[in-house]
Amino acid sequence: MKIKTATIIYGVPFWLGLILEIFAVDLFRLTFISTTVSVALYVVTGLIGFFLLRRKIKGSVKNKFLDLIVSLTWSFVSFGGTLIFLFLASNYYLAKHDTAKQTFPIVKTGTLGKGFFSSCAQPTVDIEKDGLSKEIIFKCNLSENIASYKSIELLTSKGALVFDIIKDKQLVE
Repeated sequence: MKIKTATIIYGVPFWLGLILEIFAVDLFRLTFISTTVSVALYVVTGLIGFFLLRRKIKGSVKNKFLDLIVSLTWSFVSFGGTLIFLFLASNYYLAKHDTAKQTFPIVKTGTLGKGFFSSCAQPTVDIEKDGLSKEIIFKCNLSENIASYKSIELLTSKGALVFDIIKDKQLVE
């Protein structure tokens, strides 16, 4: 079976970007960054990639509108997904080693729905830091008594790209 070169050229960046987006979600959960900033970075990068390569990725579908949708999706996932991962990963993994303990009052508690890979609904707490609301997710063993906690103690560090990151978390009664 012979694989076309175009399949590799278009498939590898798409699947790589899609896989990196999954890892970017975990990094996003550990970073104090506005959703607006991360979505804007994702969209702008995807649009730049689309406009730079629109002549190369055009024509895979006969319907022009559908071709536009497929091309934009490919660009967003390939370029946006890869860049947002690189951005969040460099902020997290190249962070300064100085840490600070900070205590925040819990604004709201809740649970995530039971996912495909999880055995329970993971408990969450929402906090406010510098006007930014952040949801912190915990392991399943706290799901029954998550509402009894009043504050959370975070071990934070300054990320390489100025966004604070969470190194450790501890609930406080």
